Amino acid sequence: TGKKPRHCHFHKKVEKKERFNSFLLADALGERNKQNLWVLYRMAINEGLSPEELHGTLFWQAKTLRAATLAKSAEEAGLKSFAWSKAKRFVSKWNDTELRNLTNNLITIYHDTRRGEHEMETALEKLILDL
Repeated sequence: TGKKPRHCHFHKKVEKKERFNSFLLADALGERNKQNLWVLYRMAINEGLSPEELHGTLFWQAKTLRAATLAKSAEEAGLKSFAWSKAKRFVSKWNDTELRNLTNNLITIYHDTRRGEHEMETALEKLILDL
């Protein structure tokens, strides 16, 4: 018949959007680059990552930095050598009190959010801008 074959729309190639790399956020925190950290945080939020997920990334980095100041080796810190070497490089930008405060502030944000005292997204943004 002269009809063109109809193509099923289920077989169209869908471009897969690359997911935001949360390690960029962790690195910006480690480098203590407030401007980059804030820009990456807003990008992640705008791409649909949850503030809770981003909190987890930031808290992981804070704990990693603390471990790098307290432990004598990657093994003792419970870290892979790559994470350990990056953390050792980053800790020069922080003093022990600042790292302790960062970790404590992230813990407080988590619990205060659970109690309904504020929104996680806003609290994290304030933390970033106050660095």
